Amino acid sequence: MNLKDILPDLKIFLNKKVQEELKVLEESGGCDEKAMMMCKVDTATAGRALSDLGLTDGSYDSRYDRSYGPGHTDWTGALSDGRNRGNVPYFCPSGWHRCSLKINEFDSRFQGWGYCYHGTNGENVSPILKTGFLTSSKCYCANGEKVVYMSPSISYCSHPRYATPFKCKGKDIQVVLQCRINPKCVWKKRKLTLEKRKIVDKNVSDNEMEWLFKADDEMEDGRPVITNAIICTGIMMRYKEDVDCDAWW
Repeated sequence: MNLKDILPDLKIFLNKKVQEELKVLEESGGCDEKAMMMCKVDTATAGRALSDLGLTDGSYDSRYDRSYGPGHTDWTGALSDGRNRGNVPYFCPSGWHRCSLKINEFDSRFQGWGYCYHGTNGENVSPILKTGFLTSSKCYCANGEKVVYMSPSISYCSHPRYATPFKCKGKDIQVVLQCRINPKCVWKKRKLTLEKRKIVDKNVSDNEMEWLFKADDEMEDGRPVITNAIICTGIMMRYKEDVDCDAWW
């Protein structure tokens, strides 16, 4: 068979395969979606990060640490384990490692409470755990109202505007606080406030991405905080480089 005879058909075949591969890459954002969902932060790195964040061994309980995603703790859809989370669906935070904080009487204390997240700078973690969540007056507030912003979507909270990366062992790590929230204390549910280039979270509506809570306490200097309706129960970590190529922003 003469190569010249089959060359046109070969070019058509190769072009078709290339187009198919390009289409897959385009749809996935240029990344392997399954690899993106795998947690790559190990226990040693998490421990070092906790130390860098100013947390002592007495503040967390490693028995309940978890890595989420394929090969670790993983589930599809809203978790159905019989626990009462106040009708707040709990989806697997794939790709993240959780360092669990020490909480007394966890099960009885949070009966009917759901999970929400709060992205923050690493240096803010220790102060939040000590004094509670400071309120601010930004989006969806008027007449001097001050609130704390949470979201049921860890993907939304991972935006670098919220979860500002910090260096640990030469890598950029993002921190998002996993919190139990009292659903009865949600003041407003509002749409996302950041621009997006693709779906932020298939499990959470854009119109209910921001959950607002009003202050329920105050610091010694009089600043309003939340110490009752929102309780941080875990510190979520991941490497920022693992999501840069597939970020929704």
